[in-house]
Amino acid sequence: MTSANRVNYRIIDKEHKTVGSHSQNIMCKRCNDGLEKFTPASDFKIQPWGYDEDEEEWNSKSINLEKWLVENPAEFTFKKK
Repeated sequence: MTSANRVNYRIIDKEHKTVGSHSQNIMCKRCNDGLEKFTPASDFKIQPWGYDEDEEEWNSKSINLEKWLVENPAEFTFKKK
């Protein structure tokens, strides 16, 4: 497994400051644990970034966290019900 299999995310507030992070291995089911602390989610943005197969860093545009959570629902959680 290389770092190309991992997507990192910056959590950005209204003042455009990075206030947190999140990561996801693209080979695994999606877990969004920890993102619920950024409330209201509509006040934050999430920006994907990572490394490609040549270990070159890439960045994507940031999008609204609330919209991202709807488009990328968690497939499991470590939280106890």
